[in-house]
Amino acid sequence: MLVAAFGFAIALASAAPSGDDNVVAAPVKEKKICKAEAATGTRLARRKICRTAAEWDAIQKQAVQDAREIQDNTQNRYSGN
Repeated sequence: MLVAAFGFAIALASAAPSGDDNVVAAPVKEKKICKAEAATGTRLARRKICRTAAEWDAIQKQAVQDAREIQDNTQNRYSGN
């Protein structure tokens, strides 16, 4: 009886998945961050826009780049270059 229990325990241990297997985890769904923006043409209406943190960062970086380009173009226009 003891031998049968021991054999059963070994069978269970060998059937258990090990941490070495190449298991591919499901992609993690990114959390959305929602912000309220004023709707164009009215002071009262606001709309809710939801994006991931990476998308908000990309929008911010693009806005900074656009502002720099506008400043550079304005300085070049008035400096005579």
